[in-house]
Amino acid sequence: METIRITPDRSARNVQGHIFANALHDCHSIVWDRLKFGWKGIKHTAPVRFWHIIDISLQGVKFYFAAPTGEFSTYATHRLNRYWPKATIEDGQQIPLVEISNTDVIELNLTKHNIFGLGIGRDEDTTPIADILSVLEDFREDDRAVIAYCFEPYDRVSWADIADNAYEALKAGKVPKRFELKVKVNQMKAAEFLNDQLHGAYDTVFGALDGKEAAKKKDNDRNKKPEKSSERLVLTQQNEFSAVTRNKRSQPVFKAWMRVLVTSKDAARRKVLTRAFSNAFAALNGDNSIRGQRGSRSAIDEVNTLQLHQKTVLSPGVNILSSTEFGKLIQVPTASLQDQYKDYIEAINKRELDLPDWLTSGGLELGEVTYKGKTETVYIQTKDHDTLCLPWFAFGPQGVGKTGQGVKTAVEFIKAGYSAFVIDVADGDLVTEARDAMPEWMPDDHIIDMDLGHKDFAIPMNWSERAAAGDPDDEADVANLMAAQLVRFIDTIAKSETSDRMSMYLKDAGRARLGRPGATPLDAMLMLTSKKYWGLHKRYVVSPRVKAKLEAFWNQSDRERNEIIRPIQNRISLLMDEERVADHTLQPDKTDADGNPLINFRKWADGDEHPYFVGIRIPKDFFLDAGTDAVATFVISKLWLAILSRYDTAKKDRKPCVFVMDEPHQFPSALPLYKGVVRESRKWRLKLMWLGHTLEDFKDIIEQVRAAGCQYSQYKAKSEASLKMVLPEMAPFTKEELINIPDRFWAVNRITAPGSEEPAPAFLAHMAAPPKAVKNRSYLRDYWAQTLGRPRKEVRKALMDKEAQYL
Repeated sequence: METIRITPDRSARNVQGHIFANALHDCHSIVWDRLKFGWKGIKHTAPVRFWHIIDISLQGVKFYFAAPTGEFSTYATHRLNRYWPKATIEDGQQIPLVEISNTDVIELNLTKHNIFGLGIGRDEDTTPIADILSVLEDFREDDRAVIAYCFEPYDRVSWADIADNAYEALKAGKVPKRFELKVKVNQMKAAEFLNDQLHGAYDTVFGALDGKEAAKKKDNDRNKKPEKSSERLVLTQQNEFSAVTRNKRSQPVFKAWMRVLVTSKDAARRKVLTRAFSNAFAALNGDNSIRGQRGSRSAIDEVNTLQLHQKTVLSPGVNILSSTEFGKLIQVPTASLQDQYKDYIEAINKRELDLPDWLTSGGLELGEVTYKGKTETVYIQTKDHDTLCLPWFAFGPQGVGKTGQGVKTAVEFIKAGYSAFVIDVADGDLVTEARDAMPEWMPDDHIIDMDLGHKDFAIPMNWSERAAAGDPDDEADVANLMAAQLVRFIDTIAKSETSDRMSMYLKDAGRARLGRPGATPLDAMLMLTSKKYWGLHKRYVVSPRVKAKLEAFWNQSDRERNEIIRPIQNRISLLMDEERVADHTLQPDKTDADGNPLINFRKWADGDEHPYFVGIRIPKDFFLDAGTDAVATFVISKLWLAILSRYDTAKKDRKPCVFVMDEPHQFPSALPLYKGVVRESRKWRLKLMWLGHTLEDFKDIIEQVRAAGCQYSQYKAKSEASLKMVLPEMAPFTKEELINIPDRFWAVNRITAPGSEEPAPAFLAHMAAPPKAVKNRSYLRDYWAQTLGRPRKEVRKALMDKEAQYL
């Protein structure tokens, strides 16, 4: 016999069991077909039998099906996969043996003649399995129960004869009885038993070799006959037999041996549990019912070997069940029962889906998925850069594994030859873990650890590299880009929007100054607030129009000009008062011997013979809320401006890079910037990745997010509002499934298909573990602070001197 393990999934239902039973009945073969004649004599092959086993203990509830090895087991496996298409069906399994000592056996038998049906509704799919599982509540640690059903397809012609005899008795006003050796055996029961045992020979002699086809024809003819008045009288007297009874007469049927084996060291407990299991079948009471009675201990060996003894096979009074009754006995737990007994039932408690090949054929490792017992690694494709560079959201509560996903993504990009930028506004673990997990072959000068919260050194963060990256003839275009960022930055500091008139002058000042290398936001604002500064730098203004407008501004009266510049001066004061923010955003870059900025996001994004890892620490405990928001937003705009300088490189030659941002709710002022970035980042080959708590943080730009074809990793969901926003992207998963995602390292992912590949549904994956540390590179933190930055005290003195000189 081949044993098949059935592990049910969340979608398991039990309403089509009769179809499964009908399919198995096609395996019936008559006696003649099972006889083989040879020179040594006649060899008889036993009829095909199937077993359904439920193994119950506090260590787990498992479900098995067994069929004869070969074509029958292959066929049974195929039909099980069709019945429960998302369950895991595994062959080649072993059922633990039932110990002979300390085990009691209960035989389950129908109480009335086989023609009468049990109380079964086809739409009911938790009876009797719910009552069987309820006995678990009475179990102790060493208790075990094995419920074993053995089914043998029964000849339809023989059953037709038995059914006809029973109905003849009913018409005569007699109720047919079961065959029991304890009572006097009447002639009809003896004939019935003889017919059962010798029907194969009967077939051979009288030519009934067409088997089930003849039986089906006989069934059809019988159903066409009008019901006689005497039959109607008996049915009326019996309160109208159920549909199960009426249909059983013409359905495929099976011989059935049903046992419950209870093992416990305590004899009293065995008695209690056997009674409880016997009562569990009371829910099937109808025109017929199932009664448990003490059985022979030989049944233990039969269950252990999955072979019936000859004595059992030849025993009179065997149960005969219809395909409908068969189907109700081979139930598995539905989702509600899996939840109720989640500590015991070994089930697929997560939705499994069959995924397209492109998700499992290499790329950036994402995690593992299991489908029908087979576990495969899933990847994000790297061949199609348009898909690779789509924005990506990873959301979930604290402690579910988002940081690990960010680390893994950065390392996977580096291994693929692409640069990775990471912003960490929390404790710095994201940067530290990613830095130390970089491959051994990565040189230290390509692993940039920028600690903006370093107590001794301040690293400059301005936009001048964008000017240095452009062609001198493009200075005006560069200035226009940075002027818009200037207004956004000033609004972040002031926590309010500038007026239209002030915004216009700030943009003009930005256009006038920010297109030149070395300029900072302070330089742009001084073009409006310091006549001395204006006089020194107006000759560098490229745009005649901008220059004329600023000349007109300075030709206004002091009163008119003061109305404009007073709010700007207030913002300068606010910015200078935020000393730690000013240390970084108003400080000019350090340059090399050729005058090129040492901090070069464009160079780092493109990479050279190696990609670059750039980790940027913006510790909230150093900058506080407002400062963290301002600096993080400034850094995001700095990278975006650097990426936009890729206009000088053909799209096909632009190398992808990833920008991982942890806890985006800490820098909400970047939201307006994202509106444009999410739509365009793909063509510039920048992949944006946010690691956040809830999609609510992006509710103001959710339409732009969806329009950009963003990808998602949703960890355990708690926010109702966030669930409502993400649910349309997560089909076929339900709201309840997203809430019940396991607590750590599991996420439902929605990954866009590359190119013309078939779309993939959202799928649940066990996310890839964060890569282990390759090398402790903590020394890089101080190294880069000193290499890229200046002593913080010197920076503050220089800014104060500049303020005193021009303001």
